[in-house]
Amino acid sequence: MADRPKDHVYVEEGELRKMRDPRTGQIKEVDLSLPALSRTMENIRKSAELINQPNVSFEMAMGRFEYIKELVLDSAQFSPRLQNLQIKILNKNIEVVKNIEELEEAKVAYAKQYYMKEAKNILAKTDRKSGFQRVDALQKAIELLIKGKKIVGDDEEYNQYIVALRKELMEHHKSASNLTKGI
Repeated sequence: MADRPKDHVYVEEGELRKMRDPRTGQIKEVDLSLPALSRTMENIRKSAELINQPNVSFEMAMGRFEYIKELVLDSAQFSPRLQNLQIKILNKNIEVVKNIEELEEAKVAYAKQYYMKEAKNILAKTDRKSGFQRVDALQKAIELLIKGKKIVGDDEEYNQYIVALRKELMEHHKSASNLTKGI
């Protein structure tokens, strides 16, 4: 084993290589052995599967997106073996390493889907004619959507939904003030 050249093909498990991290410029010791990379790839796949579970909590899914991103950034630039790893999130194939932005796009799409669904669930408990309960539900839904805006960012459909809910809220305030004028 000692006579093998020191390139990425012949790395023993547990043998650490000093590599420069392109993100920070710092020298890191990285295990590039096939078993270590296989574990990394398996962890990425398992995290993607977890995100796709219908009953996974939103916080857990967001944490898994960050975990995948860190795994990719920590090992992908050092190994050609991870270069063609694909995972499936939200029925979309993502080439994890070649385009880490796709992972961010999937995270945003996941967050958008989650927050809009949650807002609709809040509003589904009331109808347009239910007065104060509807106003309360609208306020909760708008607050939730604004909280989600940190992750979703500037998405036209998302923003239009917030505007539509605000308009409905204003209509309720207007009709409530018209009712109190006569008193």
